[in-house]
Amino acid sequence: MLGDKILFKPHHYKQASDVLFKIEENKNKKKIVCLIGGTAGVGKTESAIIVQRELYKCNIHSLIVSLDDYYDTPWKERDKIRIERGIDKVGAREIMWQSLAWIVKEYYDGYELYLKRVNKYSNQIERVYTNSNFKVLIIEGLYAGHLKDKADIFHHIEGTPADTYEFRKERGKEKCDDEFRKLIIQKEYEEVERLK
Repeated sequence: MLGDKILFKPHHYKQASDVLFKIEENKNKKKIVCLIGGTAGVGKTESAIIVQRELYKCNIHSLIVSLDDYYDTPWKERDKIRIERGIDKVGAREIMWQSLAWIVKEYYDGYELYLKRVNKYSNQIERVYTNSNFKVLIIEGLYAGHLKDKADIFHHIEGTPADTYEFRKERGKEKCDDEFRKLIIQKEYEEVERLK
C-alpha cells in the first residue's frame, strides 16, 4: 500500500535471497508467480522489494501486488468495521480473492492486468492497467498462502505475534496496545499459520 513505512533490515536481505533461489529454480518457466506470505511484521513487503530490485539488476522484469490493496474494506475504516463484524470475521475472508485469482490467470494468459492500489497519501484507490510482459509476478501479504494452488513459488516467512507487536510499534501502525488490536494480531497469526 502506497504510504506504508518501509524499514529494510539485514534479515530482509536473507529472506529475499531465499526467494531469489526459488525463482532461480523456476527460471525455465515463461512466467513465474511468486507468493511471499507470513504474519505482519516479518518483512514481506521489504523482501518483495529487494527481490524486485535484484531481478532488475539481472534484466528480469517483475511486478509486485500487495494483498493490503485487496481488502474488502477501506483501510481507514477497517478497525471500525472489524469491531462491528466481530473478531471471527477477521482473516483471509476479508481479501478479494476472486480479483486476485483473475489477476494471476490473466498474467499467465498474457493479457493486460487491471490492478488496484491503495494510496494512503491521497486516501484514494488507484486503478492501474499494465501489460503482463514481465517474468515474475510477486504477490505479497499476510494470507498469500491462500493462493498456493495458483502459484509456482510460495515462500512463508516465519514470525510470531510478538514480532507483529514490535513491528507495529516501530512503524507507528495503529494502536498496538489496544486490546482489540491484540485480538486481531492473534487471529491473523493463527490464520497465517494455517495457510503455510
